[in-house]
Amino acid sequence: MCNARGHANRAFQLTGIYGMRQNISRYILTILVLGTALALTSCGPEEEERGGGTSPWQMFVSSSETAGDVSLVDIPSNEIRTQNMNLLSTNSPVTRMVNFRDYLFCFVPLEHKIVVLSLVNGDNFAEVETIDFSEEEIEPIDIAFGNATTAYVIFRNSNEVKVVDIHFLGDGSERCRVCSAIDLGVPSSSITAVGNRVFATNPKADRVSFFATTTEKVQTFENLPPQPMYLEAVPNGDEVVVISLGGGKRGDTRELSECMATFINVAEESISAPTPIFDSQSTQFTTEARGIAITQRDYAFIPTNNTVLRIDLRGDRARQTKVLGRPMEAIVYNPIRDEILMIEEGRQRLRIHSATGAEIETYTLPMRPIEAVSPR
Repeated sequence: MCNARGHANRAFQLTGIYGMRQNISRYILTILVLGTALALTSCGPEEEERGGGTSPWQMFVSSSETAGDVSLVDIPSNEIRTQNMNLLSTNSPVTRMVNFRDYLFCFVPLEHKIVVLSLVNGDNFAEVETIDFSEEEIEPIDIAFGNATTAYVIFRNSNEVKVVDIHFLGDGSERCRVCSAIDLGVPSSSITAVGNRVFATNPKADRVSFFATTTEKVQTFENLPPQPMYLEAVPNGDEVVVISLGGGKRGDTRELSECMATFINVAEESISAPTPIFDSQSTQFTTEARGIAITQRDYAFIPTNNTVLRIDLRGDRARQTKVLGRPMEAIVYNPIRDEILMIEEGRQRLRIHSATGAEIETYTLPMRPIEAVSPR
């Protein structure tokens, strides 16, 4: 009986252990299946990114419908907070706005000037300065800030970069003044500052010019792909990404060629081999870039005449991801919320996407057509 009972107990123990093992195996299998399913359905958490959250914020919007019309719009309510912000001296559209420190630089190229608004008194915006280039009749189109007191301005119809002292901006003691001019030999289309270096694209010469702010001695990267039109620095300042339109576009008479991205190593002052930009074989030679924005996640977004493409600057740069299957007119980065703002072709609507490209919202703004936007 003892032996029989012992065998029976042993058999029970073995059966119990086997059952426990089966349960553990099922549990592990269940965890693996659920984990796999979660991974497959999420497609990477970055694609679910919703940007800077749902808290209210504002952006400046200019419209080409009314001369000098710059308004502050609340998001997400899409309501005008402040309309026609006292650009009383302006009779032409504001085509670009750049927010720097406590000021908004409003470009009015048809009147050869940049109107500067102070943003320090809540919603009571005041025109504190006009940087005037009317004597030379040159049209400002872009600006870069080498530091808190110096700005570098390029023009549609001038070979020069104007160095502007903004040290006295807004204090009433002295007007902003042009300190010097740096001759690049040809007009520029885009400019950016990285540390003590300033870079500018020269599409008519297929090159990028750059100089140190300390010496202002001009150097160049020659023989870039045709028509380098846009450039932007990566967040850490190690590189500058240059976007070339390619030949045969926007009045260029050369043979039709691919849109290209080239990468400048700032410290080494070297340049990479170019990478073609297109979303399909059928658009390989007709794709035309319309700007570039780079987010804190090291994604470069390039709106084109067909779609919006994304380059992962940390990964395979020769491979682009299509994040939106429609053409955009312009793109602006919002560093405060780490989001991108895109004006749709036709300039009737504004799209907001996250730093990884996920769509957040689309707005039909109160003022249209949209000429330019700038986050506050």
